[in-house]
Amino acid sequence: NASDYRTPDQLPSGGVLVVGSGASGCQIAEELLLAGRDVVLAVGPHRRVPRRYRGKDFIWWISALGMDERPVDEAVRRQPPLVLSGAYGGRTIDFRRYAADGMRLAGRMIGADGAAATFADDLNQVLAGGDAAYAGFVAAADAHAAGLDFPIAESRPSYPEPVGLTWLDLAADRIGSVVWCTGYRYDFGWVRCGAIGEDGAPIQ
Repeated sequence: NASDYRTPDQLPSGGVLVVGSGASGCQIAEELLLAGRDVVLAVGPHRRVPRRYRGKDFIWWISALGMDERPVDEAVRRQPPLVLSGAYGGRTIDFRRYAADGMRLAGRMIGADGAAATFADDLNQVLAGGDAAYAGFVAAADAHAAGLDFPIAESRPSYPEPVGLTWLDLAADRIGSVVWCTGYRYDFGWVRCGAIGEDGAPIQ
């Protein structure tokens, strides 16, 4: 489990299947790739955002765009997770860059029988959804910056469209371990100031 992962050397030899593409999954997959491991990353729905944009960190933009003032409703709760990394000084997560660097990508994991893993044929659709979120954020940031003294928008590198795996033979592909990065549940039980709703999640 992601909560038990510490370093690449901790894992048995061989390739690694990382299931889940939130912040933990992406950071672990990238660290394993940089350590020379063969990595397969199962990618699920997500919202990509830039780590930095026009000279400001994403956290600065959250406040500038009022994203931290939106009440939490069902539409917000159903949104896929944001993915960005603070590792290596802070990086924008780009799955196509991962693929160009040698990581193999798959769609959402849908099954396993002990010898093989199967994945939905939805990688390109999922990546397109992440790109749409990125474009929406950039458009909002550019609108906010219009007429103000901000650096010119950075150009985004272009990478080939990856071909997603739909089936993985764990033995033939020499997969030595699986890291489950399937998310965490919040626990705000220690907050007692009326900011938590009946469902246990923050109201805002």
